[in-house]
Amino acid sequence: MFSSVLIAVDSWEYTTDLLDLAKRVCADAKVVDLIYVDSRLPEKPEFFHYTDDFAKLVLTADASQQQVIQDALCYLSMTAGIQAKGVLMGGDAATSIVKYAKEINCDVIIMGHRNLPAISRFFDPSIALQVLKKAHCPVLLDSTAKLDS
Repeated sequence: MFSSVLIAVDSWEYTTDLLDLAKRVCADAKVVDLIYVDSRLPEKPEFFHYTDDFAKLVLTADASQQQVIQDALCYLSMTAGIQAKGVLMGGDAATSIVKYAKEINCDVIIMGHRNLPAISRFFDPSIALQVLKKAHCPVLLDSTAKLDS
């Protein structure tokens, strides 16, 4: 169905559920990328591939961010045989996700959506909604609403 998929991850407590959804979408994908964006980092991307030997990793950024990427890459590899590439980027999250998606010409972006109340969105606009409005391709949102109801 999709030949190139971008999965946006962060330290969200439901990342495994998001990855389970992504596994179904990525079944026929030739290229799968994971992106983690942190506004505190420089915009220059740092790339990762799954390794089963964490000691071989060179931890240059916040180790927890790299760990999230490695955990997601490992989960996709071990549970579905999907060999994905991870990228850690800085800058505005929505802008960076949309920009990277366009650079790799992905067919779909998969990401989570926290369903924050309107007042929370007023002070901290939804990244998912911004990506949905700006992306060149379809955006598949996995929502916590089904999990927290």
